[in-house]
Amino acid sequence: MPTGVVKWYDPDKEIGVITSDGADLELRVQRRAVRHGSELRSGERVHFDIWFDASGRWANNIQRLGPAPAEHDRDGTELLGTDRADIERTRSGRPDLRSVSMPVRRP
Repeated sequence: MPTGVVKWYDPDKEIGVITSDGADLELRVQRRAVRHGSELRSGERVHFDIWFDASGRWANNIQRLGPAPAEHDRDGTELLGTDRADIERTRSGRPDLRSVSMPVRRP
């Protein structure tokens, strides 16, 4: 079974493109071709069958090879393509809220 990566997927239109490993093929995909009917995410690794028709190449019987890649951590910093130094530089640009004084409430 060929493997590849989801290049893009539009959940509203339920269509997308998968790029196959090695063969450099781009295959169209519809949501109904995904096993278990869940949506795909860009960057996700999958394996699939290839199906041809008059309109082109399609991926069929699509299965995930692992969990979907994380796009953001709890701070909202992107994890894909970053290293610890990048994350620390992002965090260092934020104000330190511990040093902000709050007004005192008087009864």
